[in-house]
Amino acid sequence: MNFATADLYKIFSRYKVPKRVIHRECGFCFTFEDEEYLLRTSLEQLNHYIFGAWSSACNIADVGEIKHKYFIPRILELLLVEDVFIENIHAAIGKFHYKNTFSVKEIATIDAMFTLYLEKKFADPDYGDSSEIFGMALTGFDCVAFLGEQKNTLQDWPRIREELLEYASMMKAAPRYNTDASEQWLSHGHREQVWNFLVKSSDCGRF
Repeated sequence: MNFATADLYKIFSRYKVPKRVIHRECGFCFTFEDEEYLLRTSLEQLNHYIFGAWSSACNIADVGEIKHKYFIPRILELLLVEDVFIENIHAAIGKFHYKNTFSVKEIATIDAMFTLYLEKKFADPDYGDSSEIFGMALTGFDCVAFLGEQKNTLQDWPRIREELLEYASMMKAAPRYNTDASEQWLSHGHREQVWNFLVKSSDCGRF
């Protein structure tokens, strides 16, 4: 466990394991066996599969309530330190509205982890996952402020900007977002603010 992760666990240590997370039975989304694993396994040992199920289950309607803050350190460790993909986890984190409901120390710790993670990604010349910044926008992290810093410091910013815009344009135009729903992809989290920043930050002034 590195220092940043140890600090994360310490800051959230006051939150105790919930007594229950399931509010009704569902044999497909999240079973009683899943709940037992989630609540009986040491937090540091929980795997990403259980959080993928937890984040999208129909029978865990209260994701985002205080009792679920117990899981935050392990979720962020998997996502930001171990760099593991977790299905729907960004939207699940967004349900906490952490910028408005967490303590100052908790917010600062999460922001620092998001920033370090994205800085490392953007500094990689082979980085090409344009979906990641829009995923982070779902969590409530201030991606616009982060991108502003990148614009001023990264020599490779024009390429990254174009790739981000291309990805966002593709998602907006995807067939599953037809008619009035074509803008739904931008309506979640802070994706629209990210889109507007990218459009307005052209070096050639076309926009």
